[in-house]
Amino acid sequence: MNELVLRAKLILADMFKINICHFENHTSRKVNVIEARRFLIFFLREEMEIKYEEIVTYCPAIKNHATAIYHFKMLSNYILVEPKTKQKYDLFHNRMIDCPTNFVERQIMEMTNERKKINNQLYKLKKLL
Repeated sequence: MNELVLRAKLILADMFKINICHFENHTSRKVNVIEARRFLIFFLREEMEIKYEEIVTYCPAIKNHATAIYHFKMLSNYILVEPKTKQKYDLFHNRMIDCPTNFVERQIMEMTNERKKINNQLYKLKKLL
């Protein structure tokens, strides 16, 4: 199940152009970050039937189950009222179903390259000390 949640996080991070760490830490209030979390909560509750209390463990940026309930209800209403939101969720849902393994591998490669750059910068800063 953790692999499925990780895949959902990677797809949402790609769709909303955010870093995957925004699902772990509550460091941003930008609209795209909140919307990505909302999509994740809705997916976990609607598709995977995970309890609200357990959603907090899969998305630590959400502090308690009441926040998960709020986001679930908000996205439920948005899907009914806003066609663009429904289309976006359907796109996410289709990508979750049809997700090839090369997508996950590509994300891993990008994150590995990013880590190498950060390690290189840390090395240069340590040399200055």
